Amino acid sequence: MHKNHNQKILIISDTHLTKRFDKKKYDFLKKLIANSDKVIINGDFWDSWFTTFDDFVHSKWQDLFPALLEKETVYIFGNHDLKKETDDRIKLFSVKGVESYDLEYDDEIYHIEHGRRILELEKDRFLLTYGQIMQILENHNFKVMFWILNLLEIISYKIFEEKMMYTKFAHKRNFILKRAEKHSWLVCGDTHCPEIDNARQFANSGCILHGYATYLTIDIGKVSLHAETY
Repeated sequence: MHKNHNQKILIISDTHLTKRFDKKKYDFLKKLIANSDKVIINGDFWDSWFTTFDDFVHSKWQDLFPALLEKETVYIFGNHDLKKETDDRIKLFSVKGVESYDLEYDDEIYHIEHGRRILELEKDRFLLTYGQIMQILENHNFKVMFWILNLLEIISYKIFEEKMMYTKFAHKRNFILKRAEKHSWLVCGDTHCPEIDNARQFANSGCILHGYATYLTIDIGKVSLHAETY
């Protein structure tokens, strides 16, 4: 449990950084970080499907690391950046690496985790099948399939723009996440589908990909969802 009062908390997820550098994305992230008091990275910060952790930490993205450390960044592991894929070098950009994180702010508790674990516990048939297929591809090093899927995603964003963030499939996963946990607030990523549901006290930070960005802030006890382009 960590208590924060009178601080602006930034929660981002699903940036899927690789050794390939994107100056526009870098500038956007740098500005976001600078305008916050504390940062929480809620999974899929970098993408093990397309790069190694060693290549990532030696890439141009390392220029963000000092700013992240200055904001006492908490790094939560996702499904594309599992704990087993990293090492002690997460200390270059975060004060701790965890599977989930409880933030206490103005007497409210925010349970923050990527969402992978909850979806696995729910044992949704379609999601389990999808996860198993992805695991087989990864275990057998069929990296070409990941590149094809990534290319299709990029093309889809170019055609449908931010509508890609509001697919029925992603909302189905968000619904599963909402019903799965009973915390005061549940804050997830993973689905790439941004949402705030104040009645159910659920929030999803969405993603920062392909020129479109959504992220969450907690400021003076209010959770806000932001959407921008970069």
